[in-house]
Amino acid sequence: MDNLRIQMGVQKAFSVVEKRRAGKRHTQVQEQSGGDVASGSGGVGTSRQTGKGKGHATAADDDEDEADISKGEPSGEQEKEIVNRFLKLIRDEFYALIGWKSWSQVAKKFPRMMDDELAKFKAETMDAPVCTTKQFRVCLSRGWKKCSFNRHARWVFVAYILTKSKNGHYAHLSLPDDYFTKENIGQTLDSHMEYARERWRRCNSVDTVRQHEAELKKKSVNSRKATLLNSRLKTCTRHPELADHLFYLAKMEAVHMSADESGGEGAQHPPVYHYTPPAWQSEQLRLFFEELDQQYREHWLRPSGRRRSAGNPPRVRVRSAKDADFEAVAPRGLPRCFYNQEWVVRLKPWQVSDLDIDDVDFDLAMHAMDAA
Repeated sequence: MDNLRIQMGVQKAFSVVEKRRAGKRHTQVQEQSGGDVASGSGGVGTSRQTGKGKGHATAADDDEDEADISKGEPSGEQEKEIVNRFLKLIRDEFYALIGWKSWSQVAKKFPRMMDDELAKFKAETMDAPVCTTKQFRVCLSRGWKKCSFNRHARWVFVAYILTKSKNGHYAHLSLPDDYFTKENIGQTLDSHMEYARERWRRCNSVDTVRQHEAELKKKSVNSRKATLLNSRLKTCTRHPELADHLFYLAKMEAVHMSADESGGEGAQHPPVYHYTPPAWQSEQLRLFFEELDQQYREHWLRPSGRRRSAGNPPRVRVRSAKDADFEAVAPRGLPRCFYNQEWVVRLKPWQVSDLDIDDVDFDLAMHAMDAA
């Protein structure tokens, strides 16, 4: 039920923000057209011209529009078939680039990338491993979203598909143009890589007891990150004035949240957990997240109109004195003020391009919620 409320809140935030942006674009068009829209002199947005008089739409015209719309929208089964064609395309192109014949062959062709190889890639030395469309390589033993080499491989793959799409290579598949975006291609590849990495691990016999314990620990950390993201989304949905914040927060995933660790055994209850903030986060964003966490704890302690939830209280998280986590994964498509600019300048050009930073002016301050 909580997840359903969050989804509804996110959808509402997206609707509010998109309407606001559409209104701004319409205002800009009116200003640029010099009043043509208002006067009906042929500018953008003027009334439709029909055979029965200028500027007058008839009921028959409306019926024709509705018919055109109904013809253009695929049914549920058609949409499902189109999606499956797109998913298969991404899988096939990935396997073609890595030269897939069998998983045992892939396991031999792509052994674990050694630490010194990864260090050379980061330092961009002459003998560093490369990833191009001609020499495509991934490291299936390292994190897909965390390993810098894999993030580069992802960027190469997305650019490759976009280029082929623009050149008409997939016209025979009759896929809508709006399927071919950075987000759709990247997320589809991300989803399939979970399966690919699992098959690679099986072929390399890494499913030992020690590996299993490590995976369980990792799942526990990821579960706490997901809970943290959920609590922040939930807090934003309770405050309509944070619709813009929710719009961007909904673009983040659990992997973008900071991990925490216990502050040690003690008599405190609830226990205090220390966390190291990701290096990509700006100080403004960190303060915003800390305020959201505080609001969530206060609402849990004193809920309005109902009894307090059973179970353990939300974690008390305190920022650690350790250096920022430079290995943390950064989300794409956020406003510039969300990112630590000292971290951004350290990135390579392809990494900055892959971030797809939104240059919109955005105020992360919490004064809007404080005034509510």
